Order: sequence, then C-alpha cells, then structure tokens
Amino acid sequence: MSKTHTNKVALVTGASAGIGRTLCAGLAKQGADIIAVARSRSEETAKLVEAEGQECLILQCDVSDRNGVEETVQKALEHFGHIDILINNAGIYPFADIEDLDFETWDRVIKVNLYSQYYMCKAVIPNMKKNGWGRIVNFTSDSINMAIPGISHYMASKMGIIGFTRGLAADVAGYGINVNALGPALTPTPGVESDPALSAKIDWVVDQQKIHRVATVDKYVDPIIFLTSDASKFMTGQVFMVDGGLSH
Repeated sequence: MSKTHTNKVALVTGASAGIGRTLCAGLAKQGADIIAVARSRSEETAKLVEAEGQECLILQCDVSDRNGVEETVQKALEHFGHIDILINNAGIYPFADIEDLDFETWDRVIKVNLYSQYYMCKAVIPNMKKNGWGRIVNFTSDSINMAIPGISHYMASKMGIIGFTRGLAADVAGYGINVNALGPALTPTPGVESDPALSAKIDWVVDQQKIHRVATVDKYVDPIIFLTSDASKFMTGQVFMVDGGLSH
C-alpha cells in the first residue's frame, strides 16, 4: 500500500511526549519527515520517527514566545525548504477556580493554548501559500461541550481556537490550504497523569462518553492522517471531536 504523506514535512508542537509524540510516529509511518517542536528535547520522538525511515528535526521552543516561534519555523525552513503540515498540539491545563485564578495563570494558558497557534500559523502559512498546498490542524478540546469547574481559563482558550480555525480557514482556502480543528477526549498522557486533579476526572469523563473506554493516544493518529492528506481536500473550517461520542 502506498504511503499517503510521501515527500511531506510535518511540524508538530508538543512533540516530546503523549499525543504529540504518537502523531509524529504516525505521520512518519505514512512517509512524512517530522519537525518535532517542544520545550524539552524530543530524542524519544526522533527514535520513533527514524524507525519508520524518516528524518526528524528536533527544535526546542516555547510556543508562547512569538520570536521563538518565528526563529523555529525559520530553522525548519532552512533545513527542509518547505512545511506542508502543521499540527498545533501543544497545550497546558492547570486547574484553578476563578477566585484562585491569578492573572499570570490566565495569561500563560491563553498564550500557550491560543496565541501559540496564531504564531505558528502566521509563520508557516507564507510557505504553504507559495507551494499552493497546506494542511493545518489546531487542537481544541471536548471540554468545551461540558461544564467542568476549575478550567474556565482553559475552556476560553479552547473555544478561541475554534473561532480562529474557522476564520483562518476562510482566509487561506483559495491557496490550497485547509484548516481544521480536532478535539480529543481527556486522555491519560504523562501531562494529565502528573496532575491529580485532572487524572481523577478520567473515569467521570468516560462515563459521559457514548463509547465507555478510556481514550489512548493512538486513537488520534488515523483522524490526523485523514485531515492532513489529500483525502480531506474538500473539508475546511470544521471541528472534529474524537471523544468517544461525548460531544453531540
């Protein structure tokens, strides 16, 4: 069977672990070279990509830093010459009720979850326009369809991503660039499991899903392969909830 992403280069944020690492490996399996972007080094991600016979460029970056994002994308373009796919996966999710939510935490969540996607898209789109082809997937969250205390800041950022995705899709549709959003379920990644308040809600979320199984990181690979391939060429500005039927 032929690979769907041969000769494509994919930039994935939050690539050092969890969903991001798994997506890098899945895209590499379909023939894509990978730019693994994260605040920490992504050697384990690179090993998975290289095991599929693809190249992995590791770039450390705080995606909430606009200058850092611009420098990172420039380094990637200098190395590969083109970026065809952008997966904006990086995100943070600290719990805090509104009385305890300080301004610094609000700013950090909005910058990491929302501003970073704007920074990344703004940096890669000129190259995609020049090449007449691009696929962007912005990660939102199925939490926007729920009422969970302690994450008003997180939900604000994730709702903002949906508006940004739809508006951006209209801006770039004439250049062969498709922009969609994907909302994962609460998934026991290392980041989630390190937060007792968050990991404690996994069973509760599973009970709300139509498919009563805990989400695993591999469940997002096939949807991402579809959204970043030619198979999705007539789909843009859409929100895909991959959450066991929680959203309806």
